[in-house]
Amino acid sequence: MHPQGFHSAWIGLQDFVKEGLHRWVSVQKMDRDLIYWMPGEPNNVITSWDIDNAGQDCVAIVPPADIEAEDWLNTWDDIVCVGERNYICETMALSLP
Repeated sequence: MHPQGFHSAWIGLQDFVKEGLHRWVSVQKMDRDLIYWMPGEPNNVITSWDIDNAGQDCVAIVPPADIEAEDWLNTWDDIVCVGERNYICETMALSLP
């Protein structure tokens, strides 16, 4: 992914059913050993423009403020599930000869 013009990307992780219990869109539970959250996340902040008080139930990769930063791992952020964003899809691994 090239960071220029990249705002964020949905990663298919959400906690609609129970706050704090994140599941992938494939219904798999999130592996608790994988921790890629930004510091202070997930925080389920209710923003002033969230008129439905829906909270932050979707997870996206949000690039670091320093575009040249090499550490993109810890960039998960729980965000409101609205708006157009890039997305990441899981596919089967390609086997090369």
